[in-house]
Amino acid sequence: MDSNIICAREDVTTRRVGDVVVKQANTLQGEAEITNAVRFFLALEDTAYVPKLIGHSATELRYVYAEAAPVTDETIARRNAIHALLKLKQRSIIHGDLTAYNFVFVDNVPKIFDWGEARFAWETTVKRAGMDADWFYPALELPDTARIWRRWKAIREYSVPFRGYGKLLDLGTLYGDFVALATSEGLRARGYDRGAFDTDCIRTASNMWQQYGCEFNEADITQLADGALRSDITLLFSVWTYVINQYGKPAAEEFLARVIDNCEILFFENHIAGDGFAADFLTEDYLEDTLKSMASCVEPLVRIPVAGRDAERIVWKVCK
Repeated sequence: MDSNIICAREDVTTRRVGDVVVKQANTLQGEAEITNAVRFFLALEDTAYVPKLIGHSATELRYVYAEAAPVTDETIARRNAIHALLKLKQRSIIHGDLTAYNFVFVDNVPKIFDWGEARFAWETTVKRAGMDADWFYPALELPDTARIWRRWKAIREYSVPFRGYGKLLDLGTLYGDFVALATSEGLRARGYDRGAFDTDCIRTASNMWQQYGCEFNEADITQLADGALRSDITLLFSVWTYVINQYGKPAAEEFLARVIDNCEILFFENHIAGDGFAADFLTEDYLEDTLKSMASCVEPLVRIPVAGRDAERIVWKVCK
């Protein structure tokens, strides 16, 4: 079979031989890398997130070559990416170098390789500090008609100071993708939804994400007590229009003020007039003026086009 060098370093040479990747140690350090990598292939062999291990020895590692393929379903690919990081977190595994060079998508599933410098959470770091999310999420280039990635990329830097202890609340969580993203970044996250778009959404979200510690509850968000609304970070994404339409403008504004009063940071996005079911008064100026009347810090972070509509929505950072 033809043998093609993928990467040649002093310590390890990586070749592709047909449909197999062969990593060969050239030094004692290389042998240590291969021995270390084998641990994580074995630790994750019951998942879809590593290539299939074929064989290994003290000086050689062989696994099935993962041929990158275009993403064909953005929802499945996005959720598989989140599942992959949550699975690593659940098993106390830190890849340590989860950049764009070290994963590919195959059948909408990320296949992660180059485990030579990975570690378990209780072991001393040998490469870079931080979470795998710090490298993996910025490197992801996925279709995003649902605007989930672009919204999360716009706000994730503000979640970093809350890692390990902070609480995130997602109001109108639907299928819980933002709750799962926050959990993968080290926050304690929960979501509420009353199922207006899908009466089964909370059960669906729980089935997908509850295994990782995510919390979901079915409720009318406007009826939540202040204690339930209290959080470090709150998300209110494309939901407030429906509160206005159901309860009227004064009640909706009162609810929004309560949300702002009960969190450190609110990330807010909403329809404007001409987008969906938004009332005529819901202009960008009205949204900005309303937020500024309730908070001392109101900052537009990103403007994202809405797929299939001649509309855009702004993600606002709001601090009381």
